[in-house]
Amino acid sequence: MALSQIASGDTGPERRRVEADFADKTSMIVEKLETLADRHPENIPALIDWLTSKYHELDDILAFVTPRHHVRWATARLFNKLDTGSAVEAIEAAGKAEEGLFLAANWIDAVSRESNFAQDTAKLFAPARTRFIQLVRETLDGYKTTNPLDIPNHIWALIWEWRSLEKEEAANWMNATVTDNGTVGDGRKVSHCDG
Repeated sequence: MALSQIASGDTGPERRRVEADFADKTSMIVEKLETLADRHPENIPALIDWLTSKYHELDDILAFVTPRHHVRWATARLFNKLDTGSAVEAIEAAGKAEEGLFLAANWIDAVSRESNFAQDTAKLFAPARTRFIQLVRETLDGYKTTNPLDIPNHIWALIWEWRSLEKEEAANWMNATVTDNGTVGDGRKVSHCDG
C-alpha cells in the first residue's frame, strides 16, 4: 500500500509510517519497497524519485555500510530496469540537487559496467548518460572560481565519478580549477585524475 501511495503522491497512513521510520529502518524499508516495485514495475520511476528525495534526509555517517549505501544500491538496481525516456527523466529529477546528481552517478556507473557486456544496455541508457554528463558539467561550472579547498566533499565525489566516464575532461577541469584558484596538496598538476 505504501508503494502505491508513493506512486500516486497520496499521503496515506502507510506512507506516513514508512517515512517516519525510514531513517531508522532504511535497509528493511528499501528492500520491501524494491520487492514490491519488481511486481509493479510501473511504480519504479516514482519510487526512484522518492528514494532520491529521502537520500538527502539521511545522515552521511562514517561507517562501512550506511543507510545511504542501501539507497544507492537499490536505486541503481531500479534505474537499470527503466526504459530510455524514464531513465533520462530520473537523471533530470536527481540533478535538481547536487547530492542527487552524485546519487545518479552511481546509476550511470552501474549501467556503464553492464554496458561493457551488453550492447543493448549501452544503447538503452546512452541518452541518460549524455544528460548526466551535461548536468555534471553545468554543476561544475558553478565551482570554476572556487578555491579547491572550499569545494564540498560531495562535489569532489561527483568529479571522481565523472572521471570514470570522461577521464580527460575531468582532468582538464581539475587542472584548470587548481591553476586558477590554488593548488592541491604539494601543488603538482593533476594527471588525468588517476592518482
